[in-house]
Amino acid sequence: MKIGGEEEEGVSDRRSVVVGLGLGRRYAKEIIKTNDIIFSNQPETTAANFLYYGSTDVAFSQYGEYWRQAKKICVLKLLSLKRVQSFQYAREEKVEDMFVGGIDSTSIALEWVMAELIRRVVGTKSHIEVEDINQMNYLKCILKENMRLHPPLPLLPRETSACVKFRGYDIPPKTRVLINVFTIQRDPKIWDRPEEFVPDRFQDNRVDFKGLDFKLIPFGGGRKGFPGMSFGVAIAEYVIANLLC
Repeated sequence: MKIGGEEEEGVSDRRSVVVGLGLGRRYAKEIIKTNDIIFSNQPETTAANFLYYGSTDVAFSQYGEYWRQAKKICVLKLLSLKRVQSFQYAREEKVEDMFVGGIDSTSIALEWVMAELIRRVVGTKSHIEVEDINQMNYLKCILKENMRLHPPLPLLPRETSACVKFRGYDIPPKTRVLINVFTIQRDPKIWDRPEEFVPDRFQDNRVDFKGLDFKLIPFGGGRKGFPGMSFGVAIAEYVIANLLC
């Protein structure tokens, strides 16, 4: 079955649903927000069981008390904003071993543009600190636009834990759902010039990575949204800014 696309069939035999183009954003909202608890499980895979100790980590464990406690520890002890900021020394070491270069005139020009924008903020500092990055609003726009065009998870997997009525269909338990993040974030009904890299679209725009409006959901959303979002974004901002400084 494909919801939001052309194909719509019964799902009791296939146990598979794809939330695609068209009404994909609205359907994604119903899955991630309205029916979040029922759609909070991750499909069980052999790879996840092998790599993550029987799917017992935060990302792949089934929704329930164990997952809630694991996420609480992960968020409070490892991935809180305060903890992320405390990793600055490690981020500095990481940047020192990295290298970036332009291949053609376009990439070189873009690098110099970013470098000049960053220098306006940091001046003559030898490296960039967290407080500097907080002033780099356009860098944040660039990162959002990159995540919009190239989400880390183009298809967001979910699995139902119980029977649920969804868009007129009776969806049984253990039905696998794939939310087409790639398509939603390039939907021309949501985004102007969706195939183009236009960071300016995020200037004076309240859309963020939390996905509350279901336009930009590169890290998923709801209870099973990626708990390391703040950490990942902080690392990306810090590395890019220092490479171009």
